[in-house]
Amino acid sequence: MSDSNSQQTPNRIFVSKLGIYFRGGAMGCSDIVPGVSGGTMALLLGVYERLVTALSRVDATLLRHLFRREFRKAVEYFDLVFLVTLGLGVASGIALMTFLLDYLLKSHLVPTMGAFFGLITASGFLVFRKIGHWHDADRGRTIKNVVIRLLAMHAGIFFAWWLVGLPALSTKADPPLLYGYLVLCGMISISAMILPGISGAFILLILGQYKFIVGTLKEVLSGHFAAQHLYVVLSFALGAALGLITFSKFLKWLLEKWHDLTMAVLCGFMFGALRLIWPWKEAGIEALFEKKEDATGFVNVWPNLALPETHTTIAVGVAALFFVLAIEWYAARKK
Repeated sequence: MSDSNSQQTPNRIFVSKLGIYFRGGAMGCSDIVPGVSGGTMALLLGVYERLVTALSRVDATLLRHLFRREFRKAVEYFDLVFLVTLGLGVASGIALMTFLLDYLLKSHLVPTMGAFFGLITASGFLVFRKIGHWHDADRGRTIKNVVIRLLAMHAGIFFAWWLVGLPALSTKADPPLLYGYLVLCGMISISAMILPGISGAFILLILGQYKFIVGTLKEVLSGHFAAQHLYVVLSFALGAALGLITFSKFLKWLLEKWHDLTMAVLCGFMFGALRLIWPWKEAGIEALFEKKEDATGFVNVWPNLALPETHTTIAVGVAALFFVLAIEWYAARKK
């Protein structure tokens, strides 16, 4: 029996690592689609808690192991093998979805934005459900709790509504300014790793850099890239790394101290940002991606129901909405 077990152990280790890799691939595909959270996918696939725990261990204990050259202990403490395997899967998933989304954004932009609208709307409702104490009768402060959370949510709605109406930084800006902005985008968007229900790609869409990042990644992965493309990817990757080390800890602290208020603000942020995602604009949704330095002409209008593309966009949006709800329903059942 012992010989049999010893022969099966390497295979079991390989299968385990392969399973983590494919879980990372699913997370990577989710991370690049606005409205589908990589955190939700990690929760669904059973690696969320392990991921958050590993990321939170960039601390004094890890540095002490490294300073003492206790590299084996540092690897085990940081769960490095797990993070590397999962990270490779995430990178593979992002690479796969980059080509598909670049094509959709160029050839079928309006239906794609309709899908994004449905995805983000569903995610907003899911985040709303994560806000606790709507019916906290035991504390005798039900009305007060509800009012505070509603005020926080509406503050998030109004802030996001105002924010997405501002001119975004042009991708033609001077390199130092552009690269610095991309570092900031990477830091903020990586929050999707920590918050189930919040999509990092959605945040990039709000910040006006989603199509630019996807297009740049596609060029790099295709092997047709210039030095500027490499600087863009490195700037964004640097921001993501810094965000994992610093911003993730801050978000974790916020959720531990003021979970419901934080989720209420984030929920409002998602609903308010739908102003930008609405597929039908006065100047056309294409103009929004080509030039967002001036908000003139980006007023939302009612779609022309006589056009076949309008029916397709609505159908795609509704299907995307139910897709996210189905994923969350299945995740809840599994949990």
